[in-house]
Amino acid sequence: MAGAKGQSGGARIGAGRRKRGFDALVLSGGAKAADRPAQVPVTLLDAPADLREDERLYWNTWAPFACRARTLTPATVEEFRALCEMVIECEALLLERRREGWTPRGLALLREYRSLRMRIEVGRRAFQLAPVGKPMEDTKPAEADPFATFDGSVQ
Repeated sequence: MAGAKGQSGGARIGAGRRKRGFDALVLSGGAKAADRPAQVPVTLLDAPADLREDERLYWNTWAPFACRARTLTPATVEEFRALCEMVIECEALLLERRREGWTPRGLALLREYRSLRMRIEVGRRAFQLAPVGKPMEDTKPAEADPFATFDGSVQ
């Protein structure tokens, strides 16, 4: 029974309190300013050597943003490559669909195009290249400790 205690299937994804930022933890005494996590420098990954020129255009456009969001790593290079390949395939499919018009073949191509387009959007969201309806995490570099003046002993 839906809504009954213990029978609802669990908490919704994303439900609950938002995590407090590090500065809020320092102010409340939950962390010390010296415990601030170190910022790892962002390294831009080069495109694979066997990537086609049109696919490389998308790689060079999106890779800096994905690296800055820390979603493009050596472990995710193949998925990012597949995303770039899908975009080029989708563009070719759209051209062919426009040539076919509203014929039965054109309608079949339209279904393929829509399916591929949805997969591209999912891939872009996975690499944080598309908006998801709420503010995206700010990845600006951490400033010098803003609470350093409060870290001294109290007299």
